[in-house]
Amino acid sequence: MVDERKYLSNCKWSSSAPLRTITVRDAMSDLPEIRNGAKMNEIPYGAQALTPFQKVLRAGGAVLRDHVCKEMAPLVEARMQHVPLGPGSDWRDLPNIVVRLSDGVTYTKKLRYTHHDPKNGKSSTGALRGVCPCASDKPCDPLCRQDNTLDPMVPASHWQ
Repeated sequence: MVDERKYLSNCKWSSSAPLRTITVRDAMSDLPEIRNGAKMNEIPYGAQALTPFQKVLRAGGAVLRDHVCKEMAPLVEARMQHVPLGPGSDWRDLPNIVVRLSDGVTYTKKLRYTHHDPKNGKSSTGALRGVCPCASDKPCDPLCRQDNTLDPMVPASHWQ
């Protein structure tokens, strides 16, 4: 059960017992939090394994190896921090807000919607939803590029 929903495997077993599907939570929920740019080759788990699968992965060891994080640019770090944590959320759910970046100096810009988007229409307040002419099947305009926004501008033509 995950969030009051029961998930079943669609696998057929021929040479083993029917084992349930392993989830991301089964595999990763015991990993310690690390900071941007963490480079330690070995760190202690810091807690007991939470699932039978984690016990198998640890094989009795108390040391976690290669749990590292590539150094992310301040804008990428801010995007990672603002992705909602709800089920199914991803970068498309990033808020269109101004935030101060981890460098302590730079602020993001708010994405400006300046073009009509016939596919999605206008918002409930009548605001435009396109960020580039390609939202209405016109050629992309490089001058419409908006840098340093929390919500990354991805022109509609890039999805086709």
